[in-house]
Amino acid sequence: MATIDEARLIRKAVAADEPRIRAIRMGVRENILSDPSKVTDEDVAWYRDNAIFLVAEDAGEIAGFACANHQTGLIWALFIDPAQGTVLSAPPAGSLTPQFSEIMSSRPPKRRP
Repeated sequence: MATIDEARLIRKAVAADEPRIRAIRMGVRENILSDPSKVTDEDVAWYRDNAIFLVAEDAGEIAGFACANHQTGLIWALFIDPAQGTVLSAPPAGSLTPQFSEIMSSRPPKRRP
């Protein structure tokens, strides 16, 4: 049986995560998009491929996600599934550093057009 910390994971988002990411984004009760079509598939793909796009898993299910442009410091998105409540606790201290290092070193920086 997994402990609470073993059941939680923060990892790089992949294209297969997009349906769940969209479901979380469209299911929020605050910061509701007035025009969801303004968040294009191209926007999502750019963040996934060229910036920092992470998902948080809880017991194998995506429970939240965050997107940030490491070149500008812009946090483009940070959402937790409303079914999770208002808190999704973080993995153990220090466990994110290797993940962020791997993500940042896995590709050269690319400017968004």
